[in-house]
Amino acid sequence: MGYRWWVAAACVLVSLTGCGDESDGVLVINGCRIEPGTNCNDKRMVGADLVSADLTDAVLQRVVLQDAKMAFATLVRADLTGANIARADLTGADLTDAQLFECNLSGTNFQGAKLDGVNWRGSVCPDGQEPSEARGCLDNLGF
Repeated sequence: MGYRWWVAAACVLVSLTGCGDESDGVLVINGCRIEPGTNCNDKRMVGADLVSADLTDAVLQRVVLQDAKMAFATLVRADLTGANIARADLTGADLTDAQLFECNLSGTNFQGAKLDGVNWRGSVCPDGQEPSEARGCLDNLGF
């Protein structure tokens, strides 16, 4: 009986510490490794804490990041096509050359963010408006 108890305790400990692929120190949210170049399509990460995360070249198509905390995150060349990023905090984030094609960005805070080369086409801007052909959502950021 003691052996079974020890095995059960070990199983609980393993599940709490996140052994396996997570033991290398990389944050994992709903099966998505938060690191440069990650591929995490169709994941739900509502309210995730991604402050200062490096997601350079990440493929995050159709992810749900509503209410996510992403201040100062690096999303250079990230592909967020079809993502729901409503009410997220992207204060000071670097989204240089990011793909925000057909995203829901309503209520999202981009204050101080680097937005050079962002593709806004087909998105809902932070103020609920459609992006302009010439400037995307740059005139609809609400600040």
